[in-house]
Amino acid sequence: MGWLTHVYEVEATMKGSREEVADAIREIIKSTKHYALMDNADSLFKRPGDKHDIKHAYLNSVVDPNALLVVGTCTSPLMKFVDDIAFTVISSGDGVTVKGLSVSRIGEGDMFKNKKNIETVLKLLSQKNEMYKASSKKVIRS
Repeated sequence: MGWLTHVYEVEATMKGSREEVADAIREIIKSTKHYALMDNADSLFKRPGDKHDIKHAYLNSVVDPNALLVVGTCTSPLMKFVDDIAFTVISSGDGVTVKGLSVSRIGEGDMFKNKKNIETVLKLLSQKNEMYKASSKKVIRS
């Protein structure tokens, strides 16, 4: 699939509290060029003509009510295509599980842009604090 898909989803585990990790992700999205933090997920993950929502984006699984949700967008510099991004941060054991999801609003091929959207935030997160470096990572969809 790769460049022919419009979705990228990954799950990573790391140390830290869910509040600290969620706050760090918010700060990264706010301060990174081409990214924008959103207040809520109401307008995200809706492709033209869809009535989809974040539950649909997560393959109809219910987002854990105890998870902290950080949502935003990433706009491509040249063509200004907008991708919706979401990070759910869930406490797990002595750390957290972060699920990152990026979905293109239009088109069926993304030239690996959705993967880059999520991996950029995860990389910046680990650079921000060594504790936030993923101890394990699993690609759910690409």
